[in-house]
Amino acid sequence: LKHSGCASCRKAFVARSPFQLYCSIRCKRDATNVKRLQARRQWREKGICIYCGKNTVQEGRSHLGCQACLDMHSSARKYRTTASKSPQKKRPPRANAGVEASSLR
Repeated sequence: LKHSGCASCRKAFVARSPFQLYCSIRCKRDATNVKRLQARRQWREKGICIYCGKNTVQEGRSHLGCQACLDMHSSARKYRTTASKSPQKKRPPRANAGVEASSLR
């Protein structure tokens, strides 16, 4: 597949899929870093949420995100922690486990 060019360095490259935007992992990483730095700059200068880039953050600017994004992230975190702490079913030990071990010797 011939692509118009890398979204980061603009060089022409042969894409492995129609959704491949970058010619290499390095270009993808560079583009991600640029986006992250732009979001941080907007947060620092204008108080804009780093997650959605649309709404302003709460007063005090100790928060990185707007209320909607903070709620979404906290609910996702709660779900992950409760899901990981769920009790796992342990299988009961087999009654003849000792017999098998002695018969193998």
